[in-house]
Amino acid sequence: RRIATGDQIDIDAALLQERNVESTNVARSMRQIHEINLDLASLVESQQETVDAVEEHAYNVHDNAQRGVSHLQKAKDMMKDGMRNEGFMRVFFVVMGVGGLMIAIVLLLEAFY
Repeated sequence: RRIATGDQIDIDAALLQERNVESTNVARSMRQIHEINLDLASLVESQQETVDAVEEHAYNVHDNAQRGVSHLQKAKDMMKDGMRNEGFMRVFFVVMGVGGLMIAIVLLLEAFY
């Protein structure tokens, strides 16, 4: 066995003190890392709410756009049907006009003869 001298005891005490300081620094750093992790978790949670809201709005926009396209298609079909009906109505009124004109001519001719 070796007997510790005064210098050896001073060195051992200095090493112990240095280890203690480093241990305290490591513990402090670990607490800081833990606080950072808690802050990040809180940020992620609050941002998740925002992301969820944006996602919901995106789905609503998509649904509204689909309904709008459907309404536009219906309007297009109605316009197409309206144009067909309009063409039919024009022909009908031309025929009625020509027929009325012919009847008027016949009535006028009969009145004078």
